[in-house]
Amino acid sequence: MINGRVFDWESIKIQAPFGIDLEILAVSYSSEAPVTPAFGRGNVARGFGVGNLVQEGSFEVPHNAFQQLEVFAATKGGILRIPPFPIVVSYANEDQIPQVDVLRSCKIEKVETSASQGDAEVGKRTITIKILDPILYNAVPAM
Repeated sequence: MINGRVFDWESIKIQAPFGIDLEILAVSYSSEAPVTPAFGRGNVARGFGVGNLVQEGSFEVPHNAFQQLEVFAATKGGILRIPPFPIVVSYANEDQIPQVDVLRSCKIEKVETSASQGDAEVGKRTITIKILDPILYNAVPAM
């Protein structure tokens, strides 16, 4: 779009699992398939090999949203024992086609928190996830 509204944080809607309406402050995710040059005689690659698909991400929630997640996690044996779940991230403006990314089969790997002098809000948690199935970027798998 030229000289119009671009996607912004207000455009993003995140559908969280478990029937909990989590307030998510930030989300990030990535797909990676390492490429390794294959060499033969000489110093120029004759081809390449592709490594395993690695997908990971994270989302940040305020303390009250994390408490909601803890209540659900108590029925599963703890935060790190929650079974894999999907996350759907969609964003669009009124005059644009919606973009939908589906992070299938997300497994919580780590929970972090930090606070420092001067913070206006403490208790935020960053939840790191491994994404076990290919991410669908607008219905197209990463690999």
